[in-house]
Amino acid sequence: IRTRLECSLAGLIDAFTSFLQFSINGLPVDARNARFPKGSGALALGARVEVKGSIVGGTLVATQVKVEEDDDEDNKIELHGVISSVNTSTKTFVLRGLTVSYAGNVKFEHGTESKLVNGAKVEVKGRPIPGGSSTVQALKIEFED
Repeated sequence: IRTRLECSLAGLIDAFTSFLQFSINGLPVDARNARFPKGSGALALGARVEVKGSIVGGTLVATQVKVEEDDDEDNKIELHGVISSVNTSTKTFVLRGLTVSYAGNVKFEHGTESKLVNGAKVEVKGRPIPGGSSTVQALKIEFED
């Protein structure tokens, strides 16, 4: 007999495979059948989320995933500069000495992901990825002239 435990969990996404499969504080989340309320922020590594659903076999089977807007300005990073060391397989690049991840749901302005090349001038808004690494999870990338 499988036991279903209804729950609501809030925390940071600490592993991100896709919008349908990620983990919060080490707990796997299956969001294949989840609703994503309108006005919800960007789902990405490091995003703060609230997930409602049932725990089945050690996985949180989500019925609703809400990305919470983080009002903590101290947790946000804004960088301007020229891109170097683009790695399309890991979806990262280096900007001002920091590794920037553009995996997940990133908003692009004045261009698309295909414009992320060495020498491109960008503004990145994001947040540090939990765990003390020097990687920033981009939430928005704006291409500058």
